[in-house]
Amino acid sequence: MAAEVFPGITVAPSIVHGRPVIAGTRVPVEVVLGELAGGSSFDEIRDDYHLADEQIRAALAYAARMLSSPDMSLIFPRMRGCCENATTPCGLLRSTRAGSSPRERYEDSI
Repeated sequence: MAAEVFPGITVAPSIVHGRPVIAGTRVPVEVVLGELAGGSSFDEIRDDYHLADEQIRAALAYAARMLSSPDMSLIFPRMRGCCENATTPCGLLRSTRAGSSPRERYEDSI
């Protein structure tokens, strides 16, 4: 049975492997967001996935809520504990060069 995790968004282990979907559909939230990020209009998404504007807005609202979550580890679980310096992006300041400065390690990483 699907559980509503946000208005208009449900999750069920048997539907799209437990990913958040638009309620009453099998359309994952990430697909709607990807379409919008890729430049698709509401009209195109509505036609392609048979969604209403309210359902598309629900996906956007859910993403906004998730990104504003105080526990970002729910969103980026693989990043937890993988950095040597928790105040920097994952792996940004890592280097095999011993004794190098943070600036040198940054320049090496780009």
